[in-house]
Amino acid sequence: MVVVPPLYRLLRASAIAGGALLSACAVPPASFIPSPPTASVTTLRLPEKKAEPTITPIAPPSPPVPVAPELPVVEQAAPKRDLSRNVYFPLGLSEVSIEASATIDRIADQLKGDNLLRVRLLSFTDDLGSKAYCVALAAQRASAVTAELLKRGVRIGQVRRRIIGCETQPGVRCVSEECRRSRNRVEFRFDK
Repeated sequence: MVVVPPLYRLLRASAIAGGALLSACAVPPASFIPSPPTASVTTLRLPEKKAEPTITPIAPPSPPVPVAPELPVVEQAAPKRDLSRNVYFPLGLSEVSIEASATIDRIADQLKGDNLLRVRLLSFTDDLGSKAYCVALAAQRASAVTAELLKRGVRIGQVRRRIIGCETQPGVRCVSEECRRSRNRVEFRFDK
């Protein structure tokens, strides 16, 4: 088998193309066109090297990614608090009810009887609505209770307010009406 080297093919193709160009202008010189080789060229094949097996170390399995355990949704029972020190509100409202007025009257009498006694009003809401809405509603409720205490003769220096807003606990959702009613409140905490 005769193998024509690729260089020869390239030279011959370029000579033919160049000859076509030169033939339009002039006759190409005899030395420009290469003559075909006189001896046959055989290609030698080198023996193929056998690929040595490569050992790829196997990485130990990566530790599993920790996943936070999903907390079960637990219905929270209504909190057991001293109901005589809480004022409850209807859902989404900040008006003081008639029942709440009786509690406020009792608290006002205690505060008027001891000028060193102070009360902190902690205002809570349920988890319905945005955080901003809950904080605004809690502030309105604390203001309503403060106004009622001041109407009853309590000094302003005896009343402090703390706005809590949405009362939430991780993993505990309030879904019943009873639970939500228990969160819509203002608590009274006394300090000396």
